[in-house]
Amino acid sequence: MISHKTSNSVGDEFKSLWQATSTQLEIDSFEDNLDCDILIIGAGFTGLSAALHLSELEQDVVVVDAVEPGYGASGRNGGQVIPGLKLYPEEVRKKLGDEKGNAVINATNGSADLVFNLIKKYQIDCKANRNGFIQPAFSNTSCGVIRSRVELLSKLGAPVELLDKETTAEYLGTNSYFIALLDKRGGSLQPLSYARGLAKAAIRQGVKIYSNALVNKIKPLQDRWQASTQKASINANRILICTNGYSDLNNNPGLWPGLNRSIIPLHSFQVATQPLSNKLRQSILPHGHVASDTKRLLNYFRLDHEGRLILGGSGNIYEGKSIRDFSHIVRRIQSLYPQITEPQFEFYWSGKIALTMSGLPHIHEMAPGVYSGLGYNGRGVGMATLMGQWLAELVTDGDQIPGMLPLTTIKPIKLQSFRKPVITAAYFWKSLQDRVEGRQKPI
Repeated sequence: MISHKTSNSVGDEFKSLWQATSTQLEIDSFEDNLDCDILIIGAGFTGLSAALHLSELEQDVVVVDAVEPGYGASGRNGGQVIPGLKLYPEEVRKKLGDEKGNAVINATNGSADLVFNLIKKYQIDCKANRNGFIQPAFSNTSCGVIRSRVELLSKLGAPVELLDKETTAEYLGTNSYFIALLDKRGGSLQPLSYARGLAKAAIRQGVKIYSNALVNKIKPLQDRWQASTQKASINANRILICTNGYSDLNNNPGLWPGLNRSIIPLHSFQVATQPLSNKLRQSILPHGHVASDTKRLLNYFRLDHEGRLILGGSGNIYEGKSIRDFSHIVRRIQSLYPQITEPQFEFYWSGKIALTMSGLPHIHEMAPGVYSGLGYNGRGVGMATLMGQWLAELVTDGDQIPGMLPLTTIKPIKLQSFRKPVITAAYFWKSLQDRVEGRQKPI
């Protein structure tokens, strides 16, 4: 039996668990012409981290967002802080070469440290918890992937462990997996509260942040730049575009030519139960870990600070508009945790993640003084925060720093106009592969 006891309306934008439980933030709407040294477009983790780091460098910074800080993926994700890139270390070295690859690996492996250090430094109230990240293997085939990843990360000095089947079942509260990787650097937070906390910290440091400011045009202005909205404009010496999967928000593809077509925005769907009983909380993720498995269309799950079970997974190119669109996520909870005999679901929401063809985030200098960073492939909390730090240092020094991803040119994905049917077909193909491989049962 499934019960839907929810006060949010699916399709009514941003009615998520995170909005219901977030700290509050009041931001002025953008209405008057402004002048600044550095303009940041997009107030998600990337833009807010960049603003905060720039404020530490005593720069004159203005941040604008089409809606409000944390509106996009930053306020809609699973709130899992996972160190490193989605790609395995050997894949990074293959793409970037050994020297650059190792530098990027070392830098990105510190992304979780950066997040939790900022939370501590600026006393951000976001229910941060650093009990570790678990990546369980869902098939015999993926067990080899997990063992290899544990070995590689151990060589890099990361605090990781290989969990056997029994320990995996104990830590997760489900018998659905074989073995698992435990990375003690990972953890969780309330993502919208984290975004709003970054904004509050930046404002205290002198950054000006404005909501309801959809930038629809960027143009040169003598030796500077001008960004325009419907109401007013901002003149700046340098610009950071930090819009990630929402680069085409409100069908606005003209912010910078080709940028929105250089990534694949894919909706991730999530549901949250009502707070579990004390008995269930003792058996499901009892030690406060967060988890994300090895499926191609992966499951990621955790408990929030009030004991709700949250499970998310890949959706498709379309946004969830009704409870029916979330049925595949509901079924996953029932499969993983049959001990929840009558799950009551309280929240349903979706948000865009930005995938790249290379599997690596992109960092661009589109013109002198205009930069962008995007494409986190599902590792947005840590990587977007680190990208903000990179962009802050890049826009002030003009040079790449050790460990930063190399600057690349914008390369629109071919056949982008056909991306909806192609992505839908790829989604069903990966789903079929997972089902076939998943017939292997833990032994």
